[in-house]
Amino acid sequence: MKTNECMKVLAKHRGDAVVVCALGMAANEWWAVTRSEDSFYMHGGMGFAASFALGLALSIPRTPVWVLNSDGSLCMNTGCLITEAGQQPKNLKHFVVDNQCYQTVETMPIVNQGGADYTAIARGAGIQQAITVDDRASKRSLTINVRRRRITRARR
Repeated sequence: MKTNECMKVLAKHRGDAVVVCALGMAANEWWAVTRSEDSFYMHGGMGFAASFALGLALSIPRTPVWVLNSDGSLCMNTGCLITEAGQQPKNLKHFVVDNQCYQTVETMPIVNQGGADYTAIARGAGIQQAITVDDRASKRSLTINVRRRRITRARR
């Protein structure tokens, strides 16, 4: 599933969720689809979107919080998954777009390109509600997982 398509599906189901976008592709694609001025764009803080979103989720427990992450950003701070699993915030949903490159720096290939399974890493950290939605999956599958899963990895 292309990133733009993924963001369009997410935007349709956002509701009143506070959205935190990782540096680069996640922020750029979310802006292109939504023009949302009430989202947090983590420019200058690669790897920190998930930690920031976790803090928000814990401080406003009745409000849904989404983090739109990228594989490059998650790669910079995989430890956030262990912290997220330890806290288990029911109002946090974590989406990871896995395009296998650092898109912010001219699509430089990510370390271990194609070898890292972020869904398995999330489960290993203790987040059992994690799933991968890939090119073979339909928009309907992503829509269902927006409601059910804590971590959803969209892979191209």
